[in-house]
Amino acid sequence: VESVNCNLYCFFLVEFNEDLSAFHGPTLESEAAYTSQAISYVLSLYPPNTPIIIMAHSMGGIVATSLLPDPRIAAIITMSTPHTLPPARFDRRIADIYSSSLKSVALDQTPILSLCGGATDMMIPSESCVLPEGPGAGYRKTVFTTSLEGCWTGVGHQVMVWCHQVRWRVARAALELGAVSTTLQRIAVL
Repeated sequence: VESVNCNLYCFFLVEFNEDLSAFHGPTLESEAAYTSQAISYVLSLYPPNTPIIIMAHSMGGIVATSLLPDPRIAAIITMSTPHTLPPARFDRRIADIYSSSLKSVALDQTPILSLCGGATDMMIPSESCVLPEGPGAGYRKTVFTTSLEGCWTGVGHQVMVWCHQVRWRVARAALELGAVSTTLQRIAVL
């Protein structure tokens, strides 16, 4: 866990060094366990009931949603995350993680925004990025980069994290999310 120096907002990064979690359930499970512990550590540095916003790319979005329900998580923004179908099913544990995560996403009230690259993302099919909705689910929104104001094209899988038009909007949303305190306000930001 690495901290980025800040005055009003602090950002912490979790990097798994390109682990092949899309192909190996135990790796995905260990990433989720590590992330949960990292969140506990980070929040121990702040006053009680400080919420956290998670931004995740690719399988990091599955790690994030697998942590639900968690009252510490105020909102989740995923980028190029295959929410409905794993990229590969080499291992039964991947199917179990997806099944559990989909149940949590369908029932939990945490606002979630999924950004999808669309047809230019050659690694993750567009259909798998769509957030499933459930009867008890909170705010769920799937947005393709072509519909982002100022971003006029789809983006590739890795491009999602460095494309200026996408990055600028994600950064703005993160700052705005950090400035509000209720679920309804977070939904309005997203």
